[in-house]
Amino acid sequence: MSSAVVVGIARNPEERAQALDFIRTQYLHYFNTTPPEAEHLFCAWNGSEVVGTMGLDAGTATHPVQLQRMYRCPSLPLPATSESSVQFGRWVVTKWYVSGPLTYAACEYGLALGRHYGWCEHTTTVHRVAVRFGIQFHNVPGAELIMEEGAPVRGPSDRMKL
Repeated sequence: MSSAVVVGIARNPEERAQALDFIRTQYLHYFNTTPPEAEHLFCAWNGSEVVGTMGLDAGTATHPVQLQRMYRCPSLPLPATSESSVQFGRWVVTKWYVSGPLTYAACEYGLALGRHYGWCEHTTTVHRVAVRFGIQFHNVPGAELIMEEGAPVRGPSDRMKL
């Protein structure tokens, strides 16, 4: 018999290390890459096993979140500044039913920080799940990925969401 699933923020170095191991393993398996660490990590534990994660980053005027630094956005559909938004990422689950509680925990935390908008770049599967939770997405028109110095800028992307 499995334990009840508990969702919360990784509060100590051991929980954070366990979450990061889970994220790296899942990202390597599905995307053949590993993401940078998130400022805040939310985890779903089934007993002692991590079965889901969601990361949350809060930017500042002098250091915007990673997606704001990666994309050139000529205009925004909402008044989302670095001080009014967060970035969601590292959303990985091995048990589908933990997505809702993880999303709720991360959104509540972002709102407690005074952030009312969220940046994300996600797959169509994540989009479908998030929309079922009532999250509204807005395309960022004309968003262009800024490549490393000397590399060409990739054209407008419809994956950038606010």
